[in-house]
Amino acid sequence: MEVVATNLYYPNAIVVKPLLNMLFLVFQHHSAPEYLIRDFDLYASVSKLAGNHVQVLVAELASQLLRVFDDIVVHDWVI
Repeated sequence: MEVVATNLYYPNAIVVKPLLNMLFLVFQHHSAPEYLIRDFDLYASVSKLAGNHVQVLVAELASQLLRVFDDIVVHDWVI
């Protein structure tokens, strides 16, 4: 998971888009996804990607993932 979190800053959308898709899959199947958000500081990383106006598909996927994060944060009071 650390490799995925580190490579989110890769400047190529062809690399970042599949990584964001992998994060979606991990969150769907992980027993405690709130710990992933906290332990790997994913909220800040994904939030930065959501504001990327150059890589539009990456920004859209990141925005969707942030909505998932927000549900976890609001409902489970983790972060």
